[in-house]
Amino acid sequence: MSFDKLKAVILTHQDVDHIGCLPEILQECGNNIKVYAHELDKPYIQGEIPLLKDNHLENPPKGKVDDTLIDGQELPFCGRIRVIHTPGHTPGHISLYLKQSKILIAGDSMYSENGILRGIHAPTTPDMNAACLSLKKYLDLDIASVVCYHGGLSNVDIHDQILGLSGELIYSELKQPRK
Repeated sequence: MSFDKLKAVILTHQDVDHIGCLPEILQECGNNIKVYAHELDKPYIQGEIPLLKDNHLENPPKGKVDDTLIDGQELPFCGRIRVIHTPGHTPGHISLYLKQSKILIAGDSMYSENGILRGIHAPTTPDMNAACLSLKKYLDLDIASVVCYHGGLSNVDIHDQILGLSGELIYSELKQPRK
């Protein structure tokens, strides 16, 4: 795709591996592009406060967010995209559901290996409780395929996989000693 056809960038969250090319995209596209993100991750993306996980970087990538997104909002792209606020990995993490094609873009709320959903990557998820609750939101959706930013596509028994992950994660959290 050429940059002249690009009209919008929807950021699922503020990790550096997801916003790293934003300055270059904005420079290439100028004012012809809109950047969307959840309001809780906006200040990190714009460089107003240090990134949560890569706060050691002296000059992290940053860019202007034109519009903030909220849970349940629908965007007019790809036959309508539903925004699902799925905090845990970051406070403003979102997932995107393309109802027409039944595709869930899960961002970093889950990862997959060889087409199998493996759940939440605990070492990079500061709020596991919120992340577990976020997974449960997917159970109300008719999902044929999940795109995870780490691991790629999963398209077999999605509902059952997510249901299994939700149960495993909740059980795992219950076994953790309380502070």
